[in-house]
Amino acid sequence: MNSPQSQKLTVGSIVDKYVKEAIIKTTIEMQLLILLNKGLFNSMLELILNIKGKYTILFFITKFATNFVQENTSRQARWQRTIGKAG
Repeated sequence: MNSPQSQKLTVGSIVDKYVKEAIIKTTIEMQLLILLNKGLFNSMLELILNIKGKYTILFFITKFATNFVQENTSRQARWQRTIGKAG
């Protein structure tokens, strides 16, 4: 029946499954970030459509919004420094 050894294998396989899923998600996140930083929106959308997952789409929207805000903030800071130097 259920020996301790078979239970360990079951727990091990469950942990293994979650580790593999985490690695896959991290790889996808890294690919999306690389594409986002290069401004390759078509490639990003293609990758997202190929994956078809709520997690990925939410991640894309969050990262896009975060990068957009960061980019605009740094642009604004540069502009303010330029104005400060000129004035």
